[in-house]
Amino acid sequence: MGILSELTMLVVWRDMIGIIGDLMPIRIETESPFLLIVAEGQITGADLVDLLGRVEHLEKGLQRIPDRVLDLSGVALDTNFRAMLELASRRVSRVFPNSFRSAIVAPTPATMGFARMFQTLNTNPQIELRIFDTRESAEAWLTNPSSP
Repeated sequence: MGILSELTMLVVWRDMIGIIGDLMPIRIETESPFLLIVAEGQITGADLVDLLGRVEHLEKGLQRIPDRVLDLSGVALDTNFRAMLELASRRVSRVFPNSFRSAIVAPTPATMGFARMFQTLNTNPQIELRIFDTRESAEAWLTNPSSP
């Protein structure tokens, strides 16, 4: 599948997310060179598990897994260790067609705690996961391959 086909799939998937956007306080944007996942409001463990299912569905149709930013700036988390373990376990067990970078924006102590827990549990060597306190620094890391 060529890059045009992959981009078309991303646009279709973005439109599908828009249709169900009222059901989940998380949106996925695909216009940039990476996935931008923005969460807002009260987010539960079930919301995060549902989001991962949607991302996995998207990834199955791609020849190359894109880098991504998960922005938790506008979030109040209502989750627990069990949900975090399920999320990380699903990522650890996957074999991807390529390695990729995943940036989590976590500006508050609560979101930082969630991000650190997920980072610790997610040991997939194909996923380079970093935590940032601003979206700008996360995006700078993703767009600069030589960034530490």
